Amino acid sequence: MSRAAGGALANVERGEAVARRRGTRFELGCALALLAGAVLLRLAAIVHYRFDNDEPQHLHVVWAWTQGLVQYRDVFDNHMPLFHLLNVPLLWLVGVRPTTLFVMRAALLPVYALTLYAVHVLARALYGRTAALWALRADRPVRDAEGCPGRHPVRRCAFSRRRAARVRPGPG
Repeated sequence: MSRAAGGALANVERGEAVARRRGTRFELGCALALLAGAVLLRLAAIVHYRFDNDEPQHLHVVWAWTQGLVQYRDVFDNHMPLFHLLNVPLLWLVGVRPTTLFVMRAALLPVYALTLYAVHVLARALYGRTAALWALRADRPVRDAEGCPGRHPVRRCAFSRRRAARVRPGPG
């Protein structure tokens, strides 16, 4: 192979790499735009989505803890108390008022972010950067089907996915 042919091949390979990078940037832009849209929809859902019957039920148990009542002894609920205990300090700060349900929904936004981060870390370790970006979008509708924004499965999902991301195989 002549020197000129080798240089031409190198230029073709370089051009393909640049095209791949552009495609990756476009894909990254699309994934981030979809993610930003999902976050905006999540923010709108805090105010505009109907309240499910579980949300006041959970808040009632949280309120009972703030009154010194003990779950399973003074108040019955069929859920584990960790979710309720984690919300007690916030209810103490906010107080009982008509907008408390909205505040408690907003308190789940960091958990939403933690869940997305855990999914990203896990998918990146298993499948690579591009798949990790799209896993964020593919994962969200599955969890939305679990129920409304304030339900406890969101937290359970966040912590279980974070655990899975922590024990991921392969290099960091």
